[in-house]
Amino acid sequence: MRRIAMIVAALLSVTVLLSGCAEDPEQPLIEVVDPGPSMGDSDTTVTFQYQPFTLALGSVEATVGDTVEIPLTVSADAYLVNADVLVHYDPSALRPVVSEDEHRGCATAVDWTGGLWCGEREIGVLQLMLAQADDGAAEAVTLCTLKFEVLTDQPTELMLTVSAAGVCAPNAVSADALGAALLTTESGWISAPAEE
Repeated sequence: MRRIAMIVAALLSVTVLLSGCAEDPEQPLIEVVDPGPSMGDSDTTVTFQYQPFTLALGSVEATVGDTVEIPLTVSADAYLVNADVLVHYDPSALRPVVSEDEHRGCATAVDWTGGLWCGEREIGVLQLMLAQADDGAAEAVTLCTLKFEVLTDQPTELMLTVSAAGVCAPNAVSADALGAALLTTESGWISAPAEE
């Protein structure tokens, strides 16, 4: 049993080294329960040095016919390294605009250093995939922008859901379970400019 534990510890160390995870001992501890197989033991509590973080869509003012760019931002100390994000929009109010880089669809990278792809999962739902970045962002940054043509003068919401989010935790494997445990989301809005 001890030999297995040593092998697992060695594999975790190699994985962290290869993934380029940054260590920051100043971050508060977050406990995440791992309900996976534990060789007969009860649930295992794993401690990571991260705080909760937020993925948020920005809000803008626009009129019918305008093309707008909506920022997707991440709060400070997230150390996000990958994510699978859904953006729900009203297709009678907005039309996605494909960027010049066809591989990125309607998304344009800003501060994101990993792979980026955006496509229409179904009418009214964009799927945005942020693939492995070299290092998770320690500062609040704009990951990318999403481009839409405005079709109505009525306010419309862009709702954000995240099916998976990986973070680069010190002394641990980058894990989707950790990202999900720490993550909150904020929707964005497109509305007409206020009349003066």
